Amino acid sequence: MSAEGLAELHRDDWLLAVEKPAGLLSQPGLGMHQQDSVITRLQRNDPDLQLAHRLDRDTSGVLLLARGQDALRRCNALFARRDVHKLYVADVMGVMRGSGVIHAPLARLQRHPPRYGSSGGAFCPDALEGAAATMEFNPFVAGPVHRSFPSAALPSG
Repeated sequence: MSAEGLAELHRDDWLLAVEKPAGLLSQPGLGMHQQDSVITRLQRNDPDLQLAHRLDRDTSGVLLLARGQDALRRCNALFARRDVHKLYVADVMGVMRGSGVIHAPLARLQRHPPRYGSSGGAFCPDALEGAAATMEFNPFVAGPVHRSFPSAALPSG
């Protein structure tokens, strides 16, 4: 755990990877009450750090930070070419029967606070708004054998 309260997962000359907890912004939001964020905490000791990408406030996971402008340019190019493959995993409450795939475009539904969701989904395949998204879901067993944790993975390109 770093002095900023973030678990450092990897550090080299180009990148820093930290574990972002749910509830903490990746970057400052609007207003004084939304200034605490991963980047503001980390830039106190390393002002050259730049976010290579963002995670939503309520999303926990690995956050990559570029260590300098050259590293940021290289990261941006990798994301732009879709050479970076992201995997989102979620614990789902309830009973899942079987597996499947949902194809639904995602779009910003609300600006303040930002909220995203399906802009049409499978019921509106010709929706012009929103980015294409595919969610594959498969139940799997984790932990002790008697506990089953259905999970959904959202691969994005």
